[in-house]
Formats: sequence, structure tokens, C-alpha cells
Amino acid sequence: MRPTGRRGFTLLELLVVLVIIGLLVGLLLPAVQKVREAANRVKCFNNARQFTLATLNFHDHNDRLPPGIGFVGPGTWGSWWYHLLPFVEQQNLYEASRAGGQYSVANNGVASRSFKLLFCPADPSVSPGGTVADETGFPWGATSYCSNVWLACQIDGDGNIISSSNACRLPADVPDGLSNTVLYGEHYAVCTNADSPVGGSSWSYYRQDDQAPPLWAALVVTDAQSMFQVRPNPYRGNCDPNNASTPHPGGMTVSLCDGSTRTISGAVSPVVWWYLNTPAGGEVIPGDW
Repeated sequence: MRPTGRRGFTLLELLVVLVIIGLLVGLLLPAVQKVREAANRVKCFNNARQFTLATLNFHDHNDRLPPGIGFVGPGTWGSWWYHLLPFVEQQNLYEASRAGGQYSVANNGVASRSFKLLFCPADPSVSPGGTVADETGFPWGATSYCSNVWLACQIDGDGNIISSSNACRLPADVPDGLSNTVLYGEHYAVCTNADSPVGGSSWSYYRQDDQAPPLWAALVVTDAQSMFQVRPNPYRGNCDPNNASTPHPGGMTVSLCDGSTRTISGAVSPVVWWYLNTPAGGEVIPGDW
């Protein structure tokens, strides 16, 4: 009898198999990316809902919103986000800032701490340690979100910051309407360009000196030409830290002063974006924004 042996793949057959595998991977990869992006967006929405609810609880407790940087009662000083710590299940971090009978974000290294609620999983700029450095190399606790500077600070009619401390009350100080005014948006933790080689967003930032780099966790909308950035790439060198920035291709995740969370398309006009940020401009916002 003639012996039989096992026949192996020919080179051509192997190439065909590899091509088929490559095509399948090419088809599956976009689907996987879409699923991942959808999961990231849901996480960002949930984060925004949590700290928006915490902010409204703070308002109910204190009869005002937190200051951008300032005092809440005697002996408690720090950034907007610092004052929210007890309302986002970060009481232990808040207590760690106590020294000499005073509470301050500047005490005991609290300004360099981070916590996950303030990170969007889609933000590519978040470092493993969750911090962002200033020009001296000092690490500040980073965040992927920012508050509306028109609510956090005192602003003149031209969009200039008069004071970092405000005492905004809802709804009295938002005559444009709570559902028409942004409370929170997104901002890359690290965001720089040629004019600002150091920039980004820090929840704990309290520097107010003239040399302080733009690391505020606030939406700075100075005129009707200011616009948020959609997926600036690269975020080092091609990202404006003076404007909001979102890692989501569909547009900016925002929370409004009425507590709702929405997505604003990147195709919205800068004028509408300006209207949504000014709390007392008297503008008429299109119904389809």
C-alpha cells in the first residue's frame, strides 16, 4: 500500500488566510472603537451627572455656588472643586486639608491629589498619576472637566475677570434661564500650544499670580468667537488651554444649571456657544442648539 502523509498549507493558501484575517480585523476594529467610545461617553455623562448633583446640593446647603478661588465661610479656602469635596464622597480628602484649625486646598499636599470622578476615560492627556505640572514642575491634581467661569468668577461685560471669587445664586443670578446656561463642560487635563507651553485643567489650582499658567478648571469664553475644541491633536502643541476641549468625536458633554446633561455638537456656532455660557446676556438661544 502507498503511504499517506498529512498535507500542509501551501504558501498561497497561507497568504489567502492572512489576507482574510486582515480584512476581518479591519472590519472589527472600527466597531470595537465605536463601542469603546460609547462606553467612554456614558462614563463621562455619569461623572458629569454626579458632580452636577453635588454642585446643586452645595448650593442648597450654602445658598450659592462655590467661588472660582475663595472662601466658603470662615477658615475654608480653595478652588471651586475643592469646596465640592464633601459633596462628592471625598470627605477624607477634605479633612486631610485641615491644618491649624483651618481648611485649605494649599495644606498638606492636597492640591497634588487626584480622584477618578474628575477624569473622562476618553481624555488622552490624563497622566498615570492624575496630575498636571506647572512651569515650576509642581504637580496639581488634574481634571477633564471645568466649570463656567461666568458663574465661578466676577466677570465684566467684555468677558474680563474682575475677581476669582463669586457668590452666584440660582436662579436669581442666571436670568437667561437655568436650562439655557452651561454649568460644566470638558477640558483636556493637558492642553498646550505655542503661546501657552504649559496649560490644562487642575481641580485644585489656586495660583493667582501674574505668572500663573492657564491651568484653571474653568470655561473661559471671552467673546462670541471663542469656541470649544473637538479632539485637538496633538494636545501638546495644538490645543488652546483658554478654551474648552472634548475628546469625544460627537461634540462637547455639558451640564446645565438645571442639572441636565447633554451633548453639544461641534457644528454649533461660536455665537450660540457664547450665549450658552453667559448667564445674564439676555440672548435668545435657538431651540435646536
